[in-house]
Amino acid sequence: LAQEADGVGEDQLIFLPLDVSSQASVRSFAERFARMGLHTEALILNAGVMLSSRTLSVDGIEMTMASNHFGHFLLVQLLLPSLLAAERAGRRPRIVVVGSNMSYLHDGFDFSEAVQVLTPEQKDAFMKKPYELFRAYGQSKLANTHFVTELARRLKAKGSSIPVNQIHPGEVLTEVMRDMHPAIVFLQAIFKPVALGFMKSPRQGSFCTVHVATASELA
Repeated sequence: LAQEADGVGEDQLIFLPLDVSSQASVRSFAERFARMGLHTEALILNAGVMLSSRTLSVDGIEMTMASNHFGHFLLVQLLLPSLLAAERAGRRPRIVVVGSNMSYLHDGFDFSEAVQVLTPEQKDAFMKKPYELFRAYGQSKLANTHFVTELARRLKAKGSSIPVNQIHPGEVLTEVMRDMHPAIVFLQAIFKPVALGFMKSPRQGSFCTVHVATASELA
């Protein structure tokens, strides 16, 4: 069905392991991608988590920030040479970051959350800090916005025309809320048919991302 509808066969799809919360995993992915000789035409940064409690990544970074921002930031740095090479070869690569309007809930970025916790003493102090799911998520998305703005500025300063866009997909009913309180997850499952009346399905939620990643007028 996918082949008939979209003209894409399974032999055209390549899946590589990537855990954006782990810098080692991001670097391993980039190395494997380069060894396969693949070209970066469109880089879509879509991974995201909403976590109910404060946790640390394997690199000692707050997990929401590590997954939603720092992993994406590193991935772009590692794949940027491939994107620039594609542009020099006459292709029209682009970068798309999936953001959220929840970033607008904050007047400024809290740099005290964008730290690497290394020692037991640092970890103890960091884990005792107040934590709120929506604030952590919104801060990570605000980091995305700052990143997109600065990356676009730096690429332009280099003479590159690679577009860097951030999109808000709207209210989409996905599993991003699966780490919320079990009661909320249960109610979400019960009322899912009703929720789809005013929220987007994952397929509908992808339309804006796909448009920005493929529309010729945005290249």
